[in-house]
Amino acid sequence: MPVEKFRDLEQAWRALWLPVGDPAIGRRCRALWRRWALIVPPVIPRGVQKFRSLAEAHAERERRRAQAQPRLFRQ
Repeated sequence: MPVEKFRDLEQAWRALWLPVGDPAIGRRCRALWRRWALIVPPVIPRGVQKFRSLAEAHAERERRRAQAQPRLFRQ
């Protein structure tokens, strides 16, 4: 990989972008998602959950999402 020189930070940021349709975009996305899953693994409840109504199922989903927020944005 060649060494590149940049005059300012803006040029360095632009060098990181890939052109539209580049096959490396998919590889970069997969690598990013793998790293993200290692840092913050998804919390998936085990087993089958039954709900009396659709509203109750939505409330449970929102409760789990609210619990995940502190994990995602820890300081």
